[in-house]
Amino acid sequence: DGIDVDDGFEGLQSSSEIARRLRHVLDLAHRVLDEDSLPWIDLIRVVRRISRVSKAMRLKDSEVLTKECVQDGCKPLSSAEEARQLASYVYHAQLVYESDTDVVRHRLASAGMMLIQHNKEINTGRVANYFAIDPRQKIAVLAIKGTSTFEDAITDIIAETGPLHMVGQKVLNAVLMAGSLKASAHEGFRLAAYGVLHQVEPVILHFLQPLEYQLILCGHSLGAGTACCLSKILHDRLFYSRPHMLRCFAYATPPCLDKDTALSMVPYTTSVVHHDDFVTRASLYNAKLMSAIWKEAKRLMDDGDFEDSDKLSIVHRLQRSVKLDPKDDLFVAGRGGYVY
Repeated sequence: DGIDVDDGFEGLQSSSEIARRLRHVLDLAHRVLDEDSLPWIDLIRVVRRISRVSKAMRLKDSEVLTKECVQDGCKPLSSAEEARQLASYVYHAQLVYESDTDVVRHRLASAGMMLIQHNKEINTGRVANYFAIDPRQKIAVLAIKGTSTFEDAITDIIAETGPLHMVGQKVLNAVLMAGSLKASAHEGFRLAAYGVLHQVEPVILHFLQPLEYQLILCGHSLGAGTACCLSKILHDRLFYSRPHMLRCFAYATPPCLDKDTALSMVPYTTSVVHHDDFVTRASLYNAKLMSAIWKEAKRLMDDGDFEDSDKLSIVHRLQRSVKLDPKDDLFVAGRGGYVY
């Protein structure tokens, strides 16, 4: 059976609907972040001071970020095959930004691949992508483009959360079996994921699955968030009984799914975080945490205790104290790969 989708697969074409969704996002941000916010002049002074301290810490110990990751339970990438795949599929995450179909077709052909679809239409909630196959290895690649237009930027900003799955009668049992009926997602990425699904579903159902092709999804930034949401949708509805046939490699993945859903994707999704990349940390929780850090830093500066304070201990304490409604707390999906 096909997958139920709603009218949103064409993207958001109504200006009033876009405005309504943006207003919801602004209201949410105001509710979460504007509690006793610092005056601008204080904020600038604090941020500049923290920036200088951060740079000094990096100069003193170039591995400070690595040590933080190890304390959080991170381990070095042990699989040479996974490293090879990450290095290989970033090529597609980059190539999908090319708008000339002939160029895309030529470059894919030089790599032994055949272009099946190149969907270039962009709208708010709808992203460009291409579908290609490697007949020799029986691998299909669905590459999803990241932010490059004003409409893409609006899709990024529509950061309210909502149910990931559109549960119709055809897919209810599959979603219940996967235990993800309550999965929630970034609304902009969710809309974009269903838009891509509508374009490629017939190929998956009537070509890839009968011929037992493995499906690889990849994307960068907005494309990464969309790829992760779409991977979860496809896993629960079409690949639940054969998860080895689905993989997702996401680069600079924004927070896009609730914590439980993001963790459930570890077996088939890898998200790459590069150094201090802002996109991968652009969540409401982190914004609220930064606000708390700025306020604490100002208090210490006013009391003359900033220089002698244990900066990392303060951050760890605030991480434990900052709370956010779980439905608004989104995470990077799958297994995180940190690259420094």
